[in-house]
Amino acid sequence: MLALLLALSADCTGLVPASLPSVVDVSPASDCWLVSLDGAGDVAISTGSSWWPLFASDGTKLGISFVSPSTPRSSGWYSLDTSPAAAASWKARVTSIDARGNVLGEVDFPDAAVRLFVLPNDDALLLTESSTAAAWQVRVTEVSPAAAVVSGPTVVAEASGSPRYGEFDALAARDGAFLLSLQGWILPPFRNNQRIGRWFDASGAPLTNWFVAMDQMLEGRATLALPDGGIVVAGRGQRTVAV
Repeated sequence: MLALLLALSADCTGLVPASLPSVVDVSPASDCWLVSLDGAGDVAISTGSSWWPLFASDGTKLGISFVSPSTPRSSGWYSLDTSPAAAASWKARVTSIDARGNVLGEVDFPDAAVRLFVLPNDDALLLTESSTAAAWQVRVTEVSPAAAVVSGPTVVAEASGSPRYGEFDALAARDGAFLLSLQGWILPPFRNNQRIGRWFDASGAPLTNWFVAMDQMLEGRATLALPDGGIVVAGRGQRTVAV
């Protein structure tokens, strides 16, 4: 079909390649498997086992990764492990690997991971969460591709009570800033039927005060990073706002 399109119309020039790379034959260990592409076009394939074969965009086999290449950057991946052994002293581990599966470094965190984002400069931004009977806190840490801590951990949200499932959310924008979204009751005087938000830069410095993103709304979730640096927050039904 691709060859037919190329032969019939010049409109496809620049939209589809003039030729296709060699087919890569991979036999997964299960019927459920995924692929992940980094910014250079290198491909990591989840085979359903404990290793991930890595290929260049032309089908050349680059190597094998023994940690999950879950979050791509311009070249290589970050892996976020949230399942430590019972005796481990950490709850979240960020590992950086290159396109050939070489481990560039790893860093451990004592708190549970919430989200991991990749910034425009290829650093990773990790949000972690801790909760006790007296306090709830969210921290942000910036990690380099060498798995060195660039900044943080910095507390970006705290309250006396912990949010319930779905009441806390976060999403990074295209420019590297990120938005925290909470149900209002967590931070009085906001109300339980308000979805509130606050912008931060990658270091955890606040860019705004807490504000009402959606009123008369018991649910809300940051769903989409917009080209202009904003983020879409969607509520129940058809209600959406851009902040």
